[in-house]
Amino acid sequence: MTQLRRTLIIWASLMGLFLLFIVWVNRHGDRAVKAVEVRARLTRGLEFEASNMLDEAIAEYEGALNINDRSLRAHVLLVRAYMQVGRLEDALSRAEDAVEVTAGRDRVRALLLLSGVCREMSLWDEASSALESVIQMSPRCAEARYGMAKVAEAMRTYPRMVEELGAAARLGARGSSPEYKAARERRQQEIARYEKELKERGESADIYYRLAIECKELGLWQDAVAAFEKAAKLGQKQADASFWLGVQAEVEGSMAEAVGYYRAAVEACGNHLDALIGLERSLLLERVAGQPSDASAWYRLGLLHLGLRNVEEAASNFGKAADIDPGLADARFRLGLSLEMLGKSAEARTEYSEAVKVLPTHLPALEALQRLGARG
Repeated sequence: MTQLRRTLIIWASLMGLFLLFIVWVNRHGDRAVKAVEVRARLTRGLEFEASNMLDEAIAEYEGALNINDRSLRAHVLLVRAYMQVGRLEDALSRAEDAVEVTAGRDRVRALLLLSGVCREMSLWDEASSALESVIQMSPRCAEARYGMAKVAEAMRTYPRMVEELGAAARLGARGSSPEYKAARERRQQEIARYEKELKERGESADIYYRLAIECKELGLWQDAVAAFEKAAKLGQKQADASFWLGVQAEVEGSMAEAVGYYRAAVEACGNHLDALIGLERSLLLERVAGQPSDASAWYRLGLLHLGLRNVEEAASNFGKAADIDPGLADARFRLGLSLEMLGKSAEARTEYSEAVKVLPTHLPALEALQRLGARG
């Protein structure tokens, strides 16, 4: 009887192991089949994309994601294809999905993907938020630092741009995608080519300017400034080169010098938008530095930053204007608007109320209070 019991126990154990093996094979076998199908679809999609058959490529990439919605590569390829055909909203939605379904290193890559789409759509706050998350998760990611520099450049916060470009230069290509590494290598090759041309062909404003831009993009800011100076002295490209020298003066905190360079850029090219904005900003900064109690200058500076979607700086400027002149209802209203854009609804409501106290007929502030009240 004991022998029979032992045999039954062994038999039951073997059957249990066999059943577990069958379950494992079914589960992992199914996963393996799906992985093969996903790879096949992505391969076909790449072939279609190479032949400029983007609709067919998109269909394959979407099919791959229907099989495995956690495939980061499928997300990346689909986002790229969407952007090529101008479906930016779809690209944004897919990039957001990629962030939700990934973790670890893949999440970093997904956030970089999202930031790229946001930059393409001029969604600077969203791009900045995604890049800040990458930097927190992976502080040594050069690509995130470079992306942050481009966001700062788009928002014309040039000191931050130079700071982030320097950080990217120090990191090299660490923690970055193959595409970013390849772009860095291309810039290095371009710099070497331009330097060779200058030695062989002599000085050229155009080549100096191109060299400066490549140095800037690589984070070699002082080398870029030196090349911009040479381009400006040679006459051609004077407007663009003078503009960047104005940026350098701003970075150094020399507003009077910045005003001079921006004026030179505007004189060389009257519709140079960046130089016109830089001139206005540097003039206002020069004024508030000399007359810090000028509420009007702080308010105008706030308007400039708000127009550039540099909302935090705008809120600071409007706050200073309102503190200096409590009767400036528009400053209170704009401060409330900036705070609302930053997601600080309670503080915004307070500022709107202050604007109405100063000017009971301030219609935009009244409408804002009604809007916030409806939300609450």
